[in-house]
Amino acid sequence: MTDWWVDFVSRWPGSERSLFLVGTLLATNGTFWLWNGILYIIYTRNLFADCKIDKNAWPDRKLVIACLKKLAFGDFVVRPIVLWLAYPTFQHFGLSMSAPLPTLWTFTLHWLAAVVSNDFLFYWTHRLLHHPLLYSRFHKQHHMFNASIGIAAEYAHPVRLPSIVCASRCCPRRPRRSSSSSLSSSSSSSPYSSSYSSLSSLSSS
Repeated sequence: MTDWWVDFVSRWPGSERSLFLVGTLLATNGTFWLWNGILYIIYTRNLFADCKIDKNAWPDRKLVIACLKKLAFGDFVVRPIVLWLAYPTFQHFGLSMSAPLPTLWTFTLHWLAAVVSNDFLFYWTHRLLHHPLLYSRFHKQHHMFNASIGIAAEYAHPVRLPSIVCASRCCPRRPRRSSSSSLSSSSSSSPYSSSYSSLSSLSSS
């Protein structure tokens, strides 16, 4: 089942670092913008109106535009830089893009570990940002939306993104059994691939 992934990595035109970057961005940014695009259609076409709690609420247009600009900067400028620079740290804790895909059991355990660790660390990072010394500088704008809208979930100061990426990714990972990163050795030395990293990133979005 994992042969297709090993074959895909062997055919990837760039480095494993670039594959990590592209894959993680597709998992995080792709999911966030896709679902919020669907929500936008629901909002603008007034679909499922009976299910809306506050039927007349809609955020200020200027606030929405400001939010979209900051989200675009954070998702397509800040996040790629942070992920690119953080890649050696991921490698240190056992990430191998060229390793075969894990078994379903291993995948499930890693997914659960990612969700639990991310939720725990994200919660306490959020609590920390409500401290008087940090709230007005870095977090206040996150609470400017008085009406429910999908993109408001990530409306925050760009400084928040690196802090959350670091905090929510610092959970233990099983180290690789071999330092070799070649395709031939990785297939027998490590049962892991990028799935844990991508799911961990996805769960924070």
